[in-house]
Amino acid sequence: MKIHNLFPLSKLTFKYFLPFSILIQSPLCFSADVGDQSFNKVLPITATGEISPAMLYQQADSIGRGVMLALAIFSVICWAILIVKIFRLWTERRKLTADLNIISGARYEAIPLTKLGAISQQILMGVSLELHNRMTNDTDEHVSERITSRLFFYESRVIRSLSRGTGLLATISAVAPFIGLFGTVWGIMHSFLSLAQSGTTNINVIAPSIAESLYATALGLAVAIPAVIFYNFLSRLVNDYQILLHEVSLVIRDYTETMKRQ
Repeated sequence: MKIHNLFPLSKLTFKYFLPFSILIQSPLCFSADVGDQSFNKVLPITATGEISPAMLYQQADSIGRGVMLALAIFSVICWAILIVKIFRLWTERRKLTADLNIISGARYEAIPLTKLGAISQQILMGVSLELHNRMTNDTDEHVSERITSRLFFYESRVIRSLSRGTGLLATISAVAPFIGLFGTVWGIMHSFLSLAQSGTTNINVIAPSIAESLYATALGLAVAIPAVIFYNFLSRLVNDYQILLHEVSLVIRDYTETMKRQ
């Protein structure tokens, strides 16, 4: 049956619907398996009665497999970001805590830079540079403003570096459910195509395909939920580190100004 008979549209409207009609009739759009393979699928259940993800993947078509692979890759990325960020934040926090103890206990004694971490060294050198380059006509207020600006720059740069990658967790948590939903819609469409081609209303014909489509939704949620949890957890760790970093900056500032007055 021609499209003209299905849709009594004008020639102008048909001109814009023609590319879409060609797309939905193309093999790329209906890349789901049709024929005997669609009807010979078995329920993805193991001998113990559990659902087999491997069987769901093997029986899925190219689009379904692509959705599952994409979600699996997203899951690996989320866990990798979590592990790397936790290790880095733990290491940096331990260094800052040690530096805070050293500077707080030094009082009026000179501290070798080698005893401090890289971040504390940069802060100490920056504050010392501002105090050393103080002009004769500079007031204490002007010098204090320049030191505050320099400390803010250092702290912002460190926090931005530590937060790099956490935004990807937020993106994955927002996108993963929709990717799973796409796989579900595609699988259900595939199921109804199989049902129409079989010429029967037996639920056993479409049950495996429906299971595959619902598995895509479950997989999308299984990726999105941990991503949200990881994002909130890392954000809290970064905020705690920022508070500690600001405290170290203030202690270094007080220490440097005290040593400068001597």
